Formats: sequence, structure tokens, C-alpha cells
Amino acid sequence: MNRPIIIVTFIAVFFELCCSPALYGQGVIIVGEVLDSASSEPIAFVNIGIEGRNVGTISNENGEFKISIPESLLNDSLTFSAVTHNKIRRSILDLNKDKELRILLKERVTDLGLVVVRTKGRPIRKDVGITKTRRQGCFTRKFNEGAQIAQLIEAKRYPVELSKVRMSFMRAPEALKIRVRVFEKDKISGLPKDELLFEDVLYQVPEGATGWIEVDVSEQSLWLEEDFYVSIEFIRGGFFIASCLDSKGYENEQWVRVTSLGTWERAEEKLLNISSSSPVIVLGAEVISYRK
Repeated sequence: MNRPIIIVTFIAVFFELCCSPALYGQGVIIVGEVLDSASSEPIAFVNIGIEGRNVGTISNENGEFKISIPESLLNDSLTFSAVTHNKIRRSILDLNKDKELRILLKERVTDLGLVVVRTKGRPIRKDVGITKTRRQGCFTRKFNEGAQIAQLIEAKRYPVELSKVRMSFMRAPEALKIRVRVFEKDKISGLPKDELLFEDVLYQVPEGATGWIEVDVSEQSLWLEEDFYVSIEFIRGGFFIASCLDSKGYENEQWVRVTSLGTWERAEEKLLNISSSSPVIVLGAEVISYRK
């Protein structure tokens, strides 16, 4: 007489196990918005992801975001990082409990330290990094918004002031919105490390643009004392991140990461068939030094 009750109980438990997202292996989807802690204004294009993992996205123009976290990473932390604000980390399990998630970031206060007044003499402008294109070896990967390409810049003569960031489109891309970023070079790994540019420098690439495009960053008054990286971050548009290396001299100097806050990968020289809709980019910069 008890057998039917046992069967019903087993079915109920089995149904509960199957329908629980954490147990069934579906992971979680976290939805929320990122706001300035002082003004409560939304912060656009915040990098959101798990550092060192290829799971990430960016917030939209209204500070809203949606990110899918696989079950294997539920015990990790989500990082929220903005160029203009201090980054924070929050437990993914805690974030998943909040049905109306609002992340508050404090505006970055830049410590200028000792201000050095430089006597400017005759300006000498120099193109550094990749300056022309020849036969290309290309690296391409499907990417999420927030993906980046970074190019090592060796000016050789320092200090220099960063004037322009240059990029070359070998094939006409669809309309892209990009953000210019600048990083110091890690002295141990040689990878891009800490951010050096603390203002959002956004640029809308015209649809169908080919050849060299320059983004003026001279208003940032960014002085560099040693080798550094210039980087292009994909904010909107595109399906693949593709970088093409000059066939000589730059094989070990360009890096990519395909998600926001993901792992930097070397852009190895490979000859690939790239979709005509993919932006194929090489990077360089214009720097200014001054002679008395």
C-alpha cells in the first residue's frame, strides 16, 4: 500500500533536482545596471567580467548589462571596471540573489603627485609601432563586446607625449564604435598591465572605412617615460576580432583578449581566410618629443 507514495515522493525529488538551475548545470544570468555612487547617473561601457577568464561583457549607454555565468564559475567573483571609476569585485552568488541589481562605482581620483613643468622646445613628431602594412599574418577570433587589441609601442627616445593613436583597416568594416586605451608594459610578463589613460576616448569608425584612421588624444596630455601599449576596445559592432601583423618585426608585440577583462593572448602570425565583414587592424601611434 505504501509503494505508490514512495514512487510519488521520488518523482517529486527528481523533478526538483532537474529544475534547479544551480544543480542542473545551467549557470545563471545576471542582469543589472552600473551607477555613479555620488550622482546615481548610469555609467556607460563599464567592463564587466571574471578576470583572467573569457567570460565578460560591457554595460550599454544606459549602464545596463546582462551576463551569463557558467555553472563552473559560480563560486568566482565578477569585476566591474570603468576607465573613469575605481573597480570593484562582487561574489557571483551574492549578485544572483539581488533581483534589482545596482552596482555603485566611485569616480576615480587621480593622484597627480609631483607635477613636472616641461620646457617645450621644437616639437618632433614620430610615428611608432606599425607604420605601414606589407604581407600580413592574421589572428582572428569571435569576440564579445569589450574585446581588445593591444600594440606595444617602443619610442626609444623618452619622455614622449602621446599625440595620436593610429589604426589601419585592410578591409572595410561595418560601423564600429571603439574606445582608445593605453596601458603600461608589465616588466615581468611583457603584457599590458595598469591603465594609463583615465578618460573615455570614444570614436565611431565610419562604415566602409579603409586605410589608416587617426584618433587624436593630444588633449589628454599623456606623457610616457618608457615603453607602453596602445589598445583599441570594441564597444559596438563587429563579429570577429582580427589583428594583422606586419610580416617583420612585430610578431611578438601585439596581444588580444576576446572578452572584457579576459586573458591576453599573443596575436600569432597565421595566414587565415577572414570574413569580409571582419575588421583587420594593425596599430601604431604618433608621439611628440621636444628638443631645445
